[in-house]
Amino acid sequence: MADKLTVESYQELKIKGLTETDIAEHFGVSYPTLHKWKKKNLKDKTVKKEILLEETKKATELLRSSKLNLESDNLLKDQLKKAKDDIAALEQRLKKEQEEQQRLQAQCSDLDRRRNVLRETAENLKKEKEENEKRLNELRIENSQFKQEVEKLKKASKTSGTLKADSLAALGVYKRATLQLLKEQVDSGDAVAELLHELLQKEE
Repeated sequence: MADKLTVESYQELKIKGLTETDIAEHFGVSYPTLHKWKKKNLKDKTVKKEILLEETKKATELLRSSKLNLESDNLLKDQLKKAKDDIAALEQRLKKEQEEQQRLQAQCSDLDRRRNVLRETAENLKKEKEENEKRLNELRIENSQFKQEVEKLKKASKTSGTLKADSLAALGVYKRATLQLLKEQVDSGDAVAELLHELLQKEE
């Protein structure tokens, strides 16, 4: 059974926010019937203060909600702008780090090339040292043989009393040839040959 339509019950439903159609259905009447009833019963009646307060409250809440939504939108815009700025800063930093990485890679490549050159130079110096040691041994042997020849000639001179002219000439030719050979080695930068050259000159 539908409730009785009165001014009080009508106003209570309006305060709750029901529409005219909802109120008509609540009381079991048609909309035209409700409209006629309003003209008759609410013609000289003032709407309750509660209805105005409710409407004002709804408007205030709607305004507050709109303001909150606007503030939320502004906040989201600020956050989005900050995020874009952060991304741009990170991209710039990443670019600098990539450039620094490329620079370090270039330095590493240059160091690798220099290391290979030094390694090759060290190998060449090692070979040169081995060759010099080999040449030094050969020169030492030649010098030893030369000294032995000199000793033999000295002994022969003591035995015969005099040194034959041809033997002295041969000895001089051999020594001069050796000195000339060593001189050529000294001119080419051979330090070992320079030492032997000085030794032979001191023995003259």
